[in-house]
Amino acid sequence: MLQGFYNLDGIRTLYVSELLMIDPNQIVNKEYFADLDLFEFVFTIGGDAEEDTAVFVWGKNEIGQLVTAHRLIYSELEEVMVVL
Repeated sequence: MLQGFYNLDGIRTLYVSELLMIDPNQIVNKEYFADLDLFEFVFTIGGDAEEDTAVFVWGKNEIGQLVTAHRLIYSELEEVMVVL
């Protein structure tokens, strides 16, 4: 389950809600509008392959190039979770 929220004047508003069924070894690319001052994405992973599923998120600039500063990469998160 993928949910995207934006925050405007302290109000958290849902603007993306999508249930994705992903097959083994499948890669899914999704693009959502996020040109907002404050936004949040929530990924809920379940099922038999929960332990083997990874989420990667990259931001893009106005011409569609990936922006390194706006990324979430599973291997980096995994390192942080181990340190904590």
